[in-house]
Amino acid sequence: MGTGTMLGRYRLVERIGRGGMAEVFTAKSFGAEGFEKLVVIKRIVRELAAHPEFVEMFVREAKLAVRLSHANIVQVFDLGKATEGDDIASYFIAMEYVPGIDVAALLTRLQQRDEQIPLSTAAFIAAEIAKALDHAHTRRDEHGNIRAVVHRDISPHNILLSWDGEVKVTDFGIARAADTVDAPPDELRAARASGKVAFMSPEQARGEATGPRSDLFSLGTVLYQLIAGANPFSAPTVAETLRRVRAGEYPPLALARPDTPAKLQHIVDALLSAPLHQRTPTARALTEQLLAYAYTSGDRHGGGELAALLAPLRSGNGHEVSADAVMSETADDFTPVEI
Repeated sequence: MGTGTMLGRYRLVERIGRGGMAEVFTAKSFGAEGFEKLVVIKRIVRELAAHPEFVEMFVREAKLAVRLSHANIVQVFDLGKATEGDDIASYFIAMEYVPGIDVAALLTRLQQRDEQIPLSTAAFIAAEIAKALDHAHTRRDEHGNIRAVVHRDISPHNILLSWDGEVKVTDFGIARAADTVDAPPDELRAARASGKVAFMSPEQARGEATGPRSDLFSLGTVLYQLIAGANPFSAPTVAETLRRVRAGEYPPLALARPDTPAKLQHIVDALLSAPLHQRTPTARALTEQLLAYAYTSGDRHGGGELAALLAPLRSGNGHEVSADAVMSETADDFTPVEI
């Protein structure tokens, strides 16, 4: 399926990536009087479309994600289904287009330039993510009952930064669909092995049930990496990385970045507590802690400072400068929107 093709009511413009679960396009939707809207289309790859369990979970999670409406969450607009020539159903979701880069790309570019992200900007990004998680974790159904949506895949690739300094979390619940396939094809297996284990919570790494605090542990890992420039649990082998995650074993921030204030170190340590009952209790509590740190530090940053940090990475066409420089070893799995 190439660019220019109609997928439901969307015309595909440019393919921006393909991974183990889906291929991702920019696309346009059209309305009356020449109305056009640029969106992102995420389409299940054909290999997975043949797995009913995966499709069922993908549809279920997409229906949950579309109910999330928050400034710090990439909005899901539509769930569609199109039939191709061989009668294989092609399921896809239409999502908000966020012009910018993800946190993974930002970290890589800063590392290439031997620069560190300002501590207050790191705290700002984490606080914005926490706001998104609080909205998802406390979502209520039509009867007023809490129906928490747990992301389960908070990582630098799933955190988008717009050129205007906005922070948006993408792919709420979609990663869960990958776990429904009993015998995953090679593409899905490769996606699972693309380095995400370093952002799992201890309980997730043990194959146990996950809840809101699992997302907070993953956010703690992201915050640590924003501050120190390196993942706290990453090891030469997947097995050693998993061992470190399960044990909550990581270098103290005081060693990784000595200028980190004690208050910010304590926030990170509470997030990365391996025992669940000792971990930061809620995303709302984390937001308050980070805001308190920002006020007391006297160096509060916001969207304006983030936009200024991103400005040198922006090219004339609005895309990231030298995108090939931030590709990982699994380059086919990398896109500005995690797939």
